Amino acid sequence: MPLRNLARKMLIDGAVSLGCDARSRRRQLDRMRTRGKREAIVLMLHGTPPSLATALRRHLAWLAEHFELVDFTAFKRLWQEPASSASGRPAALLTFDDGLASQYDVAAPLLEEVGTRGVFFVVPEFCGLRGDEAGRFYADVLRSPAGHPRQPMTPRQVRELADRGHAIGSHTLSHARLSETSPAETERQIVAASDSIQAWTGRPVEAFAWTYSNDAITPAAHALASRRHAWCFTPCPGWIDPQVDSPRLIWRTNVEAWFGSAEWRFLCSDLGDRLWRRRRESLRRRLSSRAREAR
Repeated sequence: MPLRNLARKMLIDGAVSLGCDARSRRRQLDRMRTRGKREAIVLMLHGTPPSLATALRRHLAWLAEHFELVDFTAFKRLWQEPASSASGRPAALLTFDDGLASQYDVAAPLLEEVGTRGVFFVVPEFCGLRGDEAGRFYADVLRSPAGHPRQPMTPRQVRELADRGHAIGSHTLSHARLSETSPAETERQIVAASDSIQAWTGRPVEAFAWTYSNDAITPAAHALASRRHAWCFTPCPGWIDPQVDSPRLIWRTNVEAWFGSAEWRFLCSDLGDRLWRRRRESLRRRLSSRAREAR
């Protein structure tokens, strides 16, 4: 294990063993009650192979004990009713990137098992591939961990998830890095992807998530994505305050089915939020530069 990863693991394991995450969650509940507002976290996952079904079921059970699991409809409602909560707990929305078949086979049924629905951000050109072509796309473009199933959902499966109450969002047409595409290609990546998904599901595509990293999008690409989709999800972690944060910049915290329980508990607390806050502010400033230039 690389030294940096080892140090990270030791920090997380130590913080959780000392109960720092539990104290953080209690402080958050007190803060929500005192201020009369609701906070939320959006979790981002990728592959969910059958070999990790038991681990993911365990993670979801823990999450359901400490959060109110919400679907996309309830999540959107937080902006109209930011202080309302039947449980008094923070909200948690689960999202899944890339449109992998393992998400259809494993993640979606487990979400339904705990009474919630997720948002699945699919890549239409990947969903059109099969067999070796899909495997090459997975290896060359998605670059996910070796050994995981490499097949995408089919358009029929995407439609079925939508019919079962899950939300389907766009993750660009071909998993493009929008910081490197031409204006014409950027428009194709955003608009054609949305058109394809809408044709499959028969529903408007309200949600968009850009690929790779915080800086893998330009202000112009973000502006186009925001015009096409009311809800724009980032790869930048952090807690969401609907009274402050914009639907055009929804923070997402990366957790995975193969993470250990300590890592889930740490990442689902606000222990790392000070570091993440600087990333969020930097992203806000960069993506607002186009608006300042226009003025």
